[in-house]
Amino acid sequence: MNIVIKKARFTDIESILAIEQQAISSWTYDNFIEELSKEFSLLLAALSGKLVTGYISAWIIGDQAEINSFAVSTAYSGKGIGGKLLNSLVSEAVKKGCSSVFLEVRSRNSYAVNFYKKNGFTETGRRKNYYPDDDALLMEKKIHEDKKRLFP
Repeated sequence: MNIVIKKARFTDIESILAIEQQAISSWTYDNFIEELSKEFSLLLAALSGKLVTGYISAWIIGDQAEINSFAVSTAYSGKGIGGKLLNSLVSEAVKKGCSSVFLEVRSRNSYAVNFYKKNGFTETGRRKNYYPDDDALLMEKKIHEDKKRLFP
């Protein structure tokens, strides 16, 4: 399967929203439109042909990137799309001078927690009752060492 990662455009938002509602269901159409207009926001889409199969949204401010939302269509889960999206985000963050990527994840979402750990994130803290039904784990990936690997 050939997956292409690109910066999302307005025409991708309907598909991105459908994936988000299937996986997380916390963002609205307007939230994604706002992300496209913020100069510090990066919204990437994964495409298989013309079909959007996943997305990742992050803010890049100073030397840090923070992932705000990230999902892959359940029909394409387990095919490496999440890893490609995450790697593309890290590459963009490195190009913009970032040294770390941060995120929050539900503590009970073991699939996501394991995915992030497998991709170099470590747990740095916990926010009690951050979600109505769960704590948030704070995770960080230091990327200063990735600069050497990505840009020798």
